[in-house]
Amino acid sequence: MKELKQVIKPFTATCRTEADGGLTVTVRSRRYFTDLSDHDLYCFLRKNGKTVAECRFPCLAVPAQGEREYRLPFGLPPCGEADRLWLDLSLRTNRSYEWADAGSESGWEQLFLHRESGQPHRLRADGQLTVERDGTRLRVVGEKTAYTFDCASGLLCSVTDNGSELLAGPLTPVIWRAPIDNDRRQVEKIKSAGFEAAKVYCRGFGPREVTAGSEGVTLVGDFVIGESGALPIVTFTVRYKVLGNEGLTLTVKAHVREGLPPLPRFGFEVRMPEGFERFVYCGNGPYEAYVDKHRASRFGVYETTVTEHFEHYLKPQENMAHSETLWATVGAAAGQGLLLAAVDRPFSVNCSHYDIRAVTAAKHDDELAETKETVLYLDYRQNGIGSNSCGPELAPEYRFSEREFTFRARIKPTATTDSTPWNEVFGE
Repeated sequence: MKELKQVIKPFTATCRTEADGGLTVTVRSRRYFTDLSDHDLYCFLRKNGKTVAECRFPCLAVPAQGEREYRLPFGLPPCGEADRLWLDLSLRTNRSYEWADAGSESGWEQLFLHRESGQPHRLRADGQLTVERDGTRLRVVGEKTAYTFDCASGLLCSVTDNGSELLAGPLTPVIWRAPIDNDRRQVEKIKSAGFEAAKVYCRGFGPREVTAGSEGVTLVGDFVIGESGALPIVTFTVRYKVLGNEGLTLTVKAHVREGLPPLPRFGFEVRMPEGFERFVYCGNGPYEAYVDKHRASRFGVYETTVTEHFEHYLKPQENMAHSETLWATVGAAAGQGLLLAAVDRPFSVNCSHYDIRAVTAAKHDDELAETKETVLYLDYRQNGIGSNSCGPELAPEYRFSEREFTFRARIKPTATTDSTPWNEVFGE
């Protein structure tokens, strides 16, 4: 219903920048019979997720099917290449109705005025790095951080920051997602393609290529995802670049075998120890947002808890992912945490106390097996949601049908109590 409410909202708006740097908003009514005087317009100018100016226009005198201009009492603040500036407009009732209390939001518009260049900073190594080998483990050690890789699986299995462990399991590539109601007509085809049973196999890792220098320590692994004894579903290379205190970047170059249905997803499962409960993200929220289901969500910085960040549908299924995410942090009460950051394009992120296996296995919500660990999904993308439970198949433009793709992301230990993630990702 939140999606529908936004689709049928009673207004639209545009914004233009005047020669003197001022801002003028044009409000257009979508009503046919009454004006918008029963609504107030709230305007919020936001820079990098923080509100820098706001105002309100009461009792909008916009006639049915008409429009009116409003000059905002503030202009554009200075912006650099690393900044994103946008205007959030919220239309709210100024009287009570049987269907809504006074102050209820009837719709919103989000107008972007300036976007960051998208190029992150600090992608050079920070401090001296050493490489240690111990049996099947390879450890890259910096001044405050250490990254441990399992050479047999090729996976990152430990990240420590000032002696504190931030992972509860290996960083594992995944292609499966818990089926949604709209998958009901496709789920058998998806399962028969091997997506649910598929496992990750490493064909070669780090000791084959380890480079060090001012650009950090680079390790390369070759992987396939598929069923044992069957043709690979996805063949891909992961290039890990360890940057010490500045984190680690992942670069995935993948090829998907021809003749398969769209992938449910491609990403990484990140398991964190018990106690990592604070979840902050910069992307589409606060509701779930997918490539074809995001009308109720708007771009912004949102904070919640991992426990609260799960939609308990009667039949457990995929839920609460956030598309167009630039960064996300998951932290403990003591302040330690992980920062996930986009490198060259936004990603999708999800976080809860349930992994995809538990959600897939449960037939009813009360059967869900909750884990004390925090389970995070860092996705290149997911397949769309669609409406195939009672309508047509997912439209082609929303299908994850790419046969070649590259995915880059950055993972960095961070102090979630006092850090400014936007600055850590894009600049000071």
